[in-house]
Amino acid sequence: MVTEIIIILIVSLIAFAAVSFVVMRLFREERQRMLEQLDSKKEVINESLKYSKDTIKELVEKINLELEKTKNQMNESEKERVGEF
Repeated sequence: MVTEIIIILIVSLIAFAAVSFVVMRLFREERQRMLEQLDSKKEVINESLKYSKDTIKELVEKINLELEKTKNQMNESEKERVGEF
């Protein structure tokens, strides 16, 4: 009777260890998959940010050019107005 209980306990321990091993392996694989997905998303976000930064930089340059043109036009108009006065 005691021997049967010991055998059952040993078998139960072995089964528990095997299940634990499989579960831990699955968790490890899932964690690795999630990390890879995160890295992939991180790359996409970085590319998007770079594109946005470049686009904003171009827009700022265009605005500065337009402001410079407008400033020059205003200076010319002011010179003409003063000359006519």
